[in-house]
Amino acid sequence: MNTSFQDIYDFFLSKITEYEFINLTEVELNVELKVILRKSLGKCVSFKDIKADWDMEEFNRELEDLEIDIISDWMVINWITPKINNIELFKQRLPSKDFTTHSQANHLKELLETRKNAESNVHYWMNRYSWIKKTKEGVN
Repeated sequence: MNTSFQDIYDFFLSKITEYEFINLTEVELNVELKVILRKSLGKCVSFKDIKADWDMEEFNRELEDLEIDIISDWMVINWITPKINNIELFKQRLPSKDFTTHSQANHLKELLETRKNAESNVHYWMNRYSWIKKTKEGVN
C-alpha cells in the first residue's frame, strides 16, 4: 500500500504548533501543506526511488518510518524559513504602556537557532539513511 501525503502531514503537524492552521479549511490546509511538502521533497536527494503522485496525493510505494520522519523534518525547516524571512521581524517597534513587545532580534535569533537545530537533525538522519540503505544493499 502506498503512503499517502496525509501520513506525512500528520508526522509534520505533530512536530509543530501553528495556531494559524486552525483557521484554515481542510482544502486550504491541504494546499498549504502540499506546498511545504513539495519544497521538502526537493531536498530529499537520497530518496531516488520515491516519486510523488500529486494528483493521487500519495507516493509510489510504502515509505519507511525513517523516510517519513526525514521528509517531515524538511517540512519543519520549510515551515520555519518564511517566518525567519518575515520583514516584520526587522522593523523597529515603539513600545507603549498597553502593549508589551518582545524583542524582534531575540525572536529572530530563536527562529534561526530552531532552524539550525532542525537542519542539523535532518542532515544527520539523511546521512544515516544513506548508510543504512548502502548496508542493506551490500547484504542483499
